[in-house]
Amino acid sequence: LRLFCSDHRCTPAMLNMKDKWGMTALMIAVERGYLETARELVTMKGIDFGTVNRQGKTLIEVARRQEHAEMLPVLGKHYFVSQLRTLEEIAAFNIAKHITCESDAEKLEIPPVTISLVTMFLGTHSGD
Repeated sequence: LRLFCSDHRCTPAMLNMKDKWGMTALMIAVERGYLETARELVTMKGIDFGTVNRQGKTLIEVARRQEHAEMLPVLGKHYFVSQLRTLEEIAAFNIAKHITCESDAEKLEIPPVTISLVTMFLGTHSGD
């Protein structure tokens, strides 16, 4: 993957191409739980983190639907406030602004899925 992506002919348009289900390479890696592939793809210039599939699902929603919580920190570093779509994502992002570590999130009386989102957003809010 790294060799392919380092080729000058590999453009953001190629990396963001969608299959018939509207899934990009990054979405497929997230959906299938290919953590190392996702880590490599998020470093590529021009990757579209705001993309949605044909069902209207974001990268975060795909990861959560497939129960791939390990993907959330990988994606969270690259997610932007303007891409938050659900009330739960917005709440988790705002909670993350006011805590310093994952153990703080675990002390809160919030659903586990929200804790995983809060954890994902820790450290992503500098300068917003």
